[in-house]
Amino acid sequence: MNCPDEKVWFDVAAGNLADRDSAKYMQHAAECSLCAKKLKIAARLFVEELTEEEEQALAELLGTTTTAVNSGLRRARTQLARAMPAEDELAEPDDAVQRAVLERFAAAIEDADAGAMAELLRADAVLEMPPFLTWFAGRDAVAGFIGSQLLTAPGDLRPVPVTANGQAAFAVYRRDEHGVYQAHALEVLTLTATGIARIVAFADPGRFTSFGLPPEYPACPVTNSSPSSAAGRSAAIRRDPPGLHK
Repeated sequence: MNCPDEKVWFDVAAGNLADRDSAKYMQHAAECSLCAKKLKIAARLFVEELTEEEEQALAELLGTTTTAVNSGLRRARTQLARAMPAEDELAEPDDAVQRAVLERFAAAIEDADAGAMAELLRADAVLEMPPFLTWFAGRDAVAGFIGSQLLTAPGDLRPVPVTANGQAAFAVYRRDEHGVYQAHALEVLTLTATGIARIVAFADPGRFTSFGLPPEYPACPVTNSSPSSAAGRSAAIRRDPPGLHK
């Protein structure tokens, strides 16, 4: 795939593309450092106010007017705000239900089972991937993106339960060509009584050290006491997993 021009990255950041197209460009950005930089610059426009000079430069780049630029930014910000569940819908489930959901979520990751993942999501679930402003809203869109980009084959991923700022989360390791599990992404979940409302995915392996986790797990089978094994993970979910700013 050739590198797209700058306008494409603004459309990706604004959520203007179909889910399939957005996923394609996000995958390309993950593999191309130059395009990743362009996407980050585009994403910044939706969280920071622009100066008049920046508005004019963006309008010239997109071949439109500053009025159209401002209108587009307002629309995108409104869509992002509407995608978030209301505060009164965020009541947490009791401990037993929460543990069951977390165990099923981890199993879906290990088994690469997008259908099982979808069953755990609320109908209005949202997936975010900071620092990118591209997001997916709705059970089908979220499960579809995770299924196509993350859950590629059973056994490729190994989730380790952690706690991030008081929220349930998983540090996910991905198996490389040598069978070694490398630190991959941190998945932070917002749990409600009606399912998972929000997943925030940080594709930053450097965050793993904050939880006292290693950068990799060996290819050889792990013991049941290891947090990266199914039995060890289940035990960790039942007690207090390692956390950051709990």
